[in-house]
Amino acid sequence: MKRALAICFGALALAACGGGNQPAANTPAPFISRLSAFAADDMLAGLTLPDATAYWSMAEARNGNTFPVKAKRDQPELLIARVLPGAEIALWDGKAFSAAGISGLRARLQPMAEATFNADLQASSCALIVLAHVESSWSTLLELELACVELRVGNLWLGTHDKRGEVTRLLPLKVDTSQVVAEGYELAPETAAGTVLLHWVKANPILRMPDGALRRAGSAAGWGKGFAADIASAKPRPRRVQLSLPPTATLRPLEKALYELSGAALAEIEPYWPVLKTPPVEEPPREARRLARFDDERGMAARVEPPTMSEYWRVAEQSDRLPLPVRPAAAATQVLLCVDQDSRWSSLAPGQADWAEHADMAEVTEVLVANAGEVEPGAKPSALLVLLAIDRRAPWQCLLELYAAMARVGVRRLHVLVQDQLGPTPRLLDLSLPAAELPQDAARLELGRQGQPEDGQYTARLFIAESEFNAEGPRFLAALARHVGQGAGPVETLAIRLPADEPAATFFQLANALARLYPKRLRLLA
Repeated sequence: MKRALAICFGALALAACGGGNQPAANTPAPFISRLSAFAADDMLAGLTLPDATAYWSMAEARNGNTFPVKAKRDQPELLIARVLPGAEIALWDGKAFSAAGISGLRARLQPMAEATFNADLQASSCALIVLAHVESSWSTLLELELACVELRVGNLWLGTHDKRGEVTRLLPLKVDTSQVVAEGYELAPETAAGTVLLHWVKANPILRMPDGALRRAGSAAGWGKGFAADIASAKPRPRRVQLSLPPTATLRPLEKALYELSGAALAEIEPYWPVLKTPPVEEPPREARRLARFDDERGMAARVEPPTMSEYWRVAEQSDRLPLPVRPAAAATQVLLCVDQDSRWSSLAPGQADWAEHADMAEVTEVLVANAGEVEPGAKPSALLVLLAIDRRAPWQCLLELYAAMARVGVRRLHVLVQDQLGPTPRLLDLSLPAAELPQDAARLELGRQGQPEDGQYTARLFIAESEFNAEGPRFLAALARHVGQGAGPVETLAIRLPADEPAATFFQLANALARLYPKRLRLLA
């Protein structure tokens, strides 16, 4: 009887809770995240933000992804922008968005940047939040990134959607404010060694590793696992990714990259704004062109600070229009020359154990004569190969004087040591003396300067056929790169003239900026 009563009471209790044979109501506990969310609900009308759920999930698992920014909308020195499809930019005034455009945004951001500028960090502490529709233009985001770079605003935060809790989280985008003082776009070698670049060609992603090697996805979908493995195996492990998309793209590829690379532990995500000024070549070669590395066994680079040449090689590896770096033949008779920032020469000739110092160009000429062999006037030039390491701060006159000395003794072959930031990697640029006069149809770059190199006022004049393009001011190199990127080339020969006391580095910076002219030969003009 007691057992029967217990069963009866148990049945009644179950019935009161919904019945012993009825399933319990499925009400999952609300999702609670430790990650910061941004209160933007009243700002999202008409917006579909890029989804970053997978990226934030892995960040919460502490895989190495960056964490979202914790920000309050009423905090001082904060500007909030909305971007809709069609490149429409509007700014939040506290109650609603009002149309502004990129110029209006810059006008609002500049005084904030100046008021919060930190001289020690060389950057401002103010911030720009961008709430962008996933179908909005990629070029608009690049314009905002570039505005932050030029105004030295280090905080650019992109609104993203997290399905877990249906919240908005702010993704910090990498703003490299050091580029504002660089001509073109250059990374320090230690930074380049930890940076990968993700580039899309016809919807297919290509990953460029820090050593310049290209990794290609097998298809347009599901490519992240293989790329993540490539990134994880690199030494040192890259933590920064640059996203290089055509300016005509939307933010969809960004959303896709956040999903596919969510497990790659990339803490810094940088929209690659230089494509605004120098559009990428449309199709890298099916087989990556191999760039020869110079084996600096005799320590040439240790005696000087070689000039940097990176953008030129990036174009060369993507297009067969540009010559590759040269590799000296093992059997060639070589004379190694170095010239430091104070125009002091040294040489290492065959049979010498140590470097010899030279007082002037006359002594360098004697070394050339001693190793060139007998060269009759009008006969075939000497087979001697000159390898030159010139300090990036050495005056341009040094190279012109060497050119003149080589011409006098019948030596033409000259390879110059440059530093590719990828790696970093030493490479050799062929600057051999020409065998003929300058062709009449050669493109010419004439660089003028008023004042000293440190703070000079530059004017660059580029002549191609019957056209002339002028670039002035501190960003003349960027203006040249933008001009040639719009289809000014190709050219067979590019001749460059610099002031005699101009640092040698300027020549190689010009070669970088003008790489998309695809010159097959570079010529020096006295």
